[in-house]
Amino acid sequence: IADTVAQMKADGITQAVGIVMAPHYSAMSIGQYLSALEKANTEGKPIDFRYIQSWGEHPRFLQAHTDRINAELQKFDDPQSVQLIFTAHSLPERILKDGDPYPNQLTATAELLAERVGWPGEQLQFSFQSAGRTQEKWLGPDLLESIDALAEQGIKNILVCSIGFVIDHLEVLYDIDIEAKAHAAEHGIELRRTPSLNADPQLIKVFAELVGDAFGD
Repeated sequence: IADTVAQMKADGITQAVGIVMAPHYSAMSIGQYLSALEKANTEGKPIDFRYIQSWGEHPRFLQAHTDRINAELQKFDDPQSVQLIFTAHSLPERILKDGDPYPNQLTATAELLAERVGWPGEQLQFSFQSAGRTQEKWLGPDLLESIDALAEQGIKNILVCSIGFVIDHLEVLYDIDIEAKAHAAEHGIELRRTPSLNADPQLIKVFAELVGDAFGD
């Protein structure tokens, strides 16, 4: 970040928008990136930065996920038998002591998506994934734990929608597509995942609108 800001100043840039490619704010994730940017911006003449901290309720973001959920549900032999699970990256549980908005923002996105796809509110399920291997406690329940619990209930079909990630990477392609899928298979469960947004035109329009609005005044 420091190198990039220095290059931007060398290129004569005077205004910019800072946006992290994650929809939900936490001081431990997005907050640290923006703090690093602020620190880098103290060197030399400062750039006029505008910051976008969260966008998990943007209509286009929600619509892109809604389309994927509806399409994947139809790939099961019996869509009515499917349990939908929303996931995002876990963070250390100590963020709750500081009133971090991360969990509430995730819940808000999940509830809006459940409403859009007609999912019963009482069946809304959220799990965290990809927790770090440290001694402290991380936010849960973990996705694998949720799979275990659903197996005990006799669930045989699970659809995972990872709303905390927007592109394919290790924590999607391995943690869900390999680890979670294999764990589900051990219980006789078919687990599918909604495709990541990646370069979906809806997502690109989200960023374009957010950046445009940042300088709309």
